[in-house]
Amino acid sequence: MADRPVAERDRAETVAERDRADAVADRDRVDAVDAERAEPARWAHTSFTSTLSLILGVCATLAALSGRLAPLGVAIGVVGLVFAAAGLSAVARRHVTGHHVALLGLAFSIAGVVLGILAITKALPWLDGGADQAAQLRDWLDAHLPWMRNW
Repeated sequence: MADRPVAERDRAETVAERDRADAVADRDRVDAVDAERAEPARWAHTSFTSTLSLILGVCATLAALSGRLAPLGVAIGVVGLVFAAAGLSAVARRHVTGHHVALLGLAFSIAGVVLGILAITKALPWLDGGADQAAQLRDWLDAHLPWMRNW
């Protein structure tokens, strides 16, 4: 019987030692995380070429949709495609974001080029570059909605 209390005491000491070791390990892990957080934070920035590709892509699409500026829309769209490719390669670096911005720039640039080519070849009659679409719309509104003539 005398052996039993000693065995229980040894087991209790072993459990206490294990708890202390776990506490030290937890503290070391917390210290490591705090050390990572203590490093100066480096802010990620959006790639300039990605942003520029989005701007050029939107301009190309709007120019192509105007009809008269379709050739300019094709040219701007091609430049936007080049910047989108450069933007996609730039976002592969660390701390540089803008992957989705570059993809949107690529999509708008492709849309601008395609719509511009369709407008130049007169494949889409509503993108006629020879007609003044704003004047035609105003005449149609005056004919169908006479109360708007005063505006």
